[in-house]
Amino acid sequence: MMNVFSAAKNLGTSHTMNRSVFIQGLRRSDAVLCLLIGLGSSIFVDVGGRVSVSEIVCLVWFIISFAQRDYWPESVRNFSGAAGILIVGLGLATLHASGPARSFLLAAANYTFLLILVLVLARILGRRPGLGLLSPLLVGAALSQIAGYILTPSVSALIDPWKFGLGWAVTILVMLAAQRLRGKAFGFFTAPALLLALAMVHLLLGSRSAAVIVLLCAMLLFKRQGASRGAMLGVVSLLIAGLAIASFGYEYLAVNGLLGEASAGKLSDQSGDFGLLFGARKELVLLFASWVASPVFGWGPDAVVPDGVRSGAYAWFIDQGYVINFADYDRLFLSAEVPLHSVVLGSLVQAGVFAIIFGFIAIRLSAISIRFSIRTQSYPALFICLTGVIHLLTSPLGDSTRFPVALTLAIAIYSVGESLRQLAPDSKHDHRLLANPRREIVRHVK
Repeated sequence: MMNVFSAAKNLGTSHTMNRSVFIQGLRRSDAVLCLLIGLGSSIFVDVGGRVSVSEIVCLVWFIISFAQRDYWPESVRNFSGAAGILIVGLGLATLHASGPARSFLLAAANYTFLLILVLVLARILGRRPGLGLLSPLLVGAALSQIAGYILTPSVSALIDPWKFGLGWAVTILVMLAAQRLRGKAFGFFTAPALLLALAMVHLLLGSRSAAVIVLLCAMLLFKRQGASRGAMLGVVSLLIAGLAIASFGYEYLAVNGLLGEASAGKLSDQSGDFGLLFGARKELVLLFASWVASPVFGWGPDAVVPDGVRSGAYAWFIDQGYVINFADYDRLFLSAEVPLHSVVLGSLVQAGVFAIIFGFIAIRLSAISIRFSIRTQSYPALFICLTGVIHLLTSPLGDSTRFPVALTLAIAIYSVGESLRQLAPDSKHDHRLLANPRREIVRHVK
């Protein structure tokens, strides 16, 4: 009799162990999947436009999930609806501007791939709590950035390898290292010091936006560590002093031509009444003027605007004391097409009012992702989210920006799901909770 009970007990123990091994295998496979998606994020193929290997994999994943009628969170459906309205607006704007159908198809594919990336990345990240799958995803993305620069570099990366090629990969790896240092001895000080050194490297190599983002990561997350007021004041003062020294050092070296004629000319051309804010991003003024000139239908996917719009923006720069060199004049004011160096403003210029909801939801989700990254004290997540916001505001949507923007929005959707599960931790219907959060939370409370 005892043998029977012992056999049953061993069988149950064996079953539990097998189940545990199976679950661990699934977790490892999720990590491997994230690593593979990251590895393909900067390897591109040309299919009428540059598409990454990761985007092709995510497209297949999305089709399979859609065929299985998986449940999607409410925030996903809202963003999907906004993207759908934007694509409809692109079609109407194309008809209104009598533009070519190919331009509409390329623009629609651009936003569609962004949407698919957001959906799939949010779903994959949600498989493990605490953003446990973000690290393998970012390790793969960093390695892919290096491989992509070697195998399929963009024109911008060939011109400026650090700013548009290797710098992002190095920063991701340093952020992951800083996250590891936080839990080590003296990590309280060594992590901010490491980021300060990285920010100075970015500044001296001409990547000013990345320098500011890295410093913001150091300052925001240092504040969350619960440091004493004196220690916090000391490290923040060190960060500010380091930024000031690097900034003055950059200006001195650039003005005296020690960083080359290009850096000296760039600093001179970007100086005006409003400083570098508009001097370094002259496209934003032209984009805003273009949207105001046609706020309802926009100007279509190609964003071809009349001469009067461009001349008005040119006059504004001259009045504010900015120097327009030949390169800026040729890029901004000679071509009829407006450079779409802002995902949000660019969508408004392309589709008019049909892009307002898309822009609003994208900015709102970005704010949620930043707040979540600060709350969870994650250096890599905060860097990605701040980078995504910079791209949303000042970069074009394209092959090299879709992944960080999509990952930023996916982190926000993941954080919404985590918050809902904390409100209803005992819910047996997670898919219903995510699909109809208000109704399910009310039901759980009752």
